[in-house]
Amino acid sequence: MSFMQPSPVARLVGLEHEYEVVRRGTKLDFYHLIHQLGVPGRRLDPGDIHAYRLASGLALTVDRPEIASPPIATGHGFASAIEGWASHGYGTLRDLLPPEVVLVGYSTHLSVSVPALDRMAADALAQRWAVTFAPAMALIMEGPASLGLYVRPRPGRLEICGEYLAGSRLGAAAVFAAASVRALRSGAADHGPAVLLEVAPSHERYGWRVHRLATGTDLYRHGRSARLGLADGRFVSGQALLERCRELLEPCIGEIGDSRALDAIIAGNAPLGVETAPRLPDGVAPMPEPHVVGRVIAPIERPALRFRAVIATWAFTVFRVEGRHGVRFVNVPASELRRFLDQVESGALDEPLLAALRSGPDGSVLGTPEQTSRPGTFQSVGRPVGLLAPEREPLGRIASRTSGTQPLTKGSRAAKYPVLSRGFGPRPGKQSGRPGKYVRPGKWERRPGKFVYFPTWRSDIPRPFWRDPSLGRPVPPVPVDPTATAKRVLRSVPSIRRRVIVVASIFAAFAIAAVANIGRHRYRTTHPKLVATTHSRLDTSTRPDSTRGLATVAEGVPHTSAASSTTASSTTTSSTTTSTTTTST
Repeated sequence: MSFMQPSPVARLVGLEHEYEVVRRGTKLDFYHLIHQLGVPGRRLDPGDIHAYRLASGLALTVDRPEIASPPIATGHGFASAIEGWASHGYGTLRDLLPPEVVLVGYSTHLSVSVPALDRMAADALAQRWAVTFAPAMALIMEGPASLGLYVRPRPGRLEICGEYLAGSRLGAAAVFAAASVRALRSGAADHGPAVLLEVAPSHERYGWRVHRLATGTDLYRHGRSARLGLADGRFVSGQALLERCRELLEPCIGEIGDSRALDAIIAGNAPLGVETAPRLPDGVAPMPEPHVVGRVIAPIERPALRFRAVIATWAFTVFRVEGRHGVRFVNVPASELRRFLDQVESGALDEPLLAALRSGPDGSVLGTPEQTSRPGTFQSVGRPVGLLAPEREPLGRIASRTSGTQPLTKGSRAAKYPVLSRGFGPRPGKQSGRPGKYVRPGKWERRPGKFVYFPTWRSDIPRPFWRDPSLGRPVPPVPVDPTATAKRVLRSVPSIRRRVIVVASIFAAFAIAAVANIGRHRYRTTHPKLVATTHSRLDTSTRPDSTRGLATVAEGVPHTSAASSTTASSTTTSSTTTSTTTTST
């Protein structure tokens, strides 16, 4: 097929905005509200059964709630484009809600595309970005009451999470994020300022959290005048750090987009994020040009074929192609989606697909993430969640991913019940349980300690030593590794489990012993032979060690004689009783 030609991967940035829904001063649970709004879209995401794909290209889901833009290409007009998508997303969500409901901005997630990296390289990129650009990004992106940034290495992208942004400040933060990641990848920032700060593992998703106190001072309170320590022993102000980071971005920022808003913030002509409160968009911007991913919502009818999307993500789309001779599934990567849809609408793919349908079943199954990176036709589709790139769970635990084998063929249970049977599940990498956020971005259950992290990727700068006043000798900083933290947590689990098992075993042993004693007692009191034996043992008149026998022995009479006299006396008594009974009769 002509559309199955490799094309270069675009350099993209994605935007996610989270809001809080408030009515008359009470926060509403959007989890129960989203499916009552009549959202004009389709649920096609295999990792999130609550996510709606809209015709404009936006995605709406229930992360407090969350509106996500399609991937936006960097270049000329990038800053204005991402501002327009944010405003349009806010207006779309505002129109779906009742008039008495108020939207409050909660957080912003910027995802910058990076080439396919292994886990160690992705972690190194995130840590390098944190110690080089996170403090400057926090000054631009965060608000006065914010708590910190999240830096998360995700499959094919680096995600930066912070305070809610809108307008020109959003465009400036997006340009800074994209240019800083590109500078690290190109080597332009290898000799940038390495700020001494604490980088702690995050709990909600795999990644790191940079608290507002991570530098040893309240960065958000002091702003441009904050005093920050560097790895080479020098101290710089927040303003000097902003200017130095802007110099590092100079070789790359021209390829990203318009930097006038960013330059105004750094120069002091516009306030920093920590110097002003976050606010919603002033007005709803006109709808940007619809993205190509929005075209998959509606089915496409051809004279002999019918195309209908059954799975849609930002990375790939799976179409169900029905014809007279059967059903086929076509996987289309995102880079080929526009070309594929154009050729389908023009009829250029009718003959190749009809020939594939006439060839009959071939047993091919689409079931792994590797298969989704290249176009192809398949007889069936496995478990849709198994098509997603594996995510790492919080604290470095790897999400187990298995591909199902239940096909999405015509008439199958998976096709009849698409949400329950097609392997659609919770969003990969999220904490198990009810969808939604657990903590506000940057929130942590303990106050950050002093400087405990220093990057090991800078071999040209000597490692600093912090003096412990109580010891009087230098103490090296301790790197914080979320994987090591996970190992410590997991090692503590077996000890807790063993204690619980021991206590439960003791209680179970006592319970079994008690039940056994009760059963033994009931058996003795109900069995005929045991009852007769027990009664005979309890009869003191025939027992050799009875009170009467003991008295006789004490008088010097042989024990057998006492027993014989006792027996005779008993016989005489029985005879007397019998005679009395006969006379009475």
